[in-house]
Order: sequence, then C-alpha cells, then structure tokens
Amino acid sequence: PIPRFEPRPSRTRRRPISQAFENAFGPRKLMRVSSTLAARDLTTAHPFQQESLLRVHRGLVGRGVFARKALTKGAIVCTLDGPRIDGRAYRQLTARNRNKFSQIGPNDYVGQTNGFDDLFNHSCEPNLLLRERHGDFVFVCWRAVRAGEEMTWDYACVVTDSYTKFRCRCGSRSCRKEISTFLKIPFHLKSLYARAGGSPPYVFQAELLKRQFSASKNSLNRRAVRHKQ
Repeated sequence: PIPRFEPRPSRTRRRPISQAFENAFGPRKLMRVSSTLAARDLTTAHPFQQESLLRVHRGLVGRGVFARKALTKGAIVCTLDGPRIDGRAYRQLTARNRNKFSQIGPNDYVGQTNGFDDLFNHSCEPNLLLRERHGDFVFVCWRAVRAGEEMTWDYACVVTDSYTKFRCRCGSRSCRKEISTFLKIPFHLKSLYARAGGSPPYVFQAELLKRQFSASKNSLNRRAVRHKQ
C-alpha cells in the first residue's frame, strides 16, 4: 500500500497551529521554505534516459506512466515541456483545450508534447513533485518508487486560476474528491509540499494575497455594520 504523506510524530508535544496563526503567517512562511528547498535539493540531481525507466500502461484513469525499475527519492524523472502561452491566451481557450495546459507561473501555461510528461495521472497521494530548476520544470520522485508502480503528481499544487475544477478519481485514502486550486488544499498538505519544495512560490503568494483581500473585505464589512448601528 502507498504510505500516507504525514509529518513524522515528534517526541515533544507541540501546540496545535491555530487558525489565526495559519491565516497570518502560513502562506508567507511556506513560500520562503518552498523556494529555498526547491533551489537547494536539485543541485546534485542528474536527468536520465526516460525510455529506459518509464513505460506507458493502463493507469488510474486511462493511460498512465509506470516505473520500469526502482527509483530513489529525489531522482529526476523527466522535464515538463511544451508550447507556452500567457494567461490571456489561456482564458480564450475552450474548457476542453484548457485541460491540455498546465500552469507553471502566475500568468504562464505550458501545453502538451505527446511525451511522458503529458501522461502522468493525478493523485491526492502522489509520489512525484514538480519543481523548478534553472527556468525549467522537472518531475522529481518525492519518495522511493517501486518497480511497476504508477507515477503520479498532484495537479492542484501549481494551480491558482479559477478555471481548473473537475472530479478526482484517484481512489486514494485521502482523496479530496475534487481537483481545483492550490488554495483548497488542506493546510497540512501545503506544509508537506513546501518542505519538499513541491509547490512554486507563486502559489503561496496568491494565497497570501487572497487572505489579505479577505481580511480587508471583512474589516470594511464590520465598519459598515457599525456605521449603520
């Protein structure tokens, strides 16, 4: 069975993270952690021949990518390549064509190339992370992968737009039932992605801006109520 990705229990008892602390400091701190780890962990990684280690087979939903042999944690699987478009061109696409693009920046999207990178299925308990390396995005093993195991990643870990929303059919124990934006991922999972360098800094910045906007909006609403009274 695929292990659950949860922090190791500490010997010392920790206080639970309050909602107020999460709202105030969570996204900003995680953004710094994610950018630092993403830059540090890939300095000694080396790409390898994709065809010798990957194969296409029937997966969770349609075709998927499987490991031909065991892979170690931190191994680079392949690069996310394809034609790039900006947010304006992406919004003009039909819903069907939008599914052929992945977000890689606050206003940048990458299309398909009919390679392995187009066939990785989604899972709410993935074994791959998408990291940025020298301007390119690469798929990296989050943990050791067994031979014959399907390789998956979390589509929502890079999404900040409001167009991505469809039903999840990964079947994992912690399935969220819906694939949408990074903002709707549980906070403990965001922490894991940040510590592993598996979410780019722009997703944490988008969450921080949204929370600041919500706080300002709530403050204005309270002032309006007091003024009416």
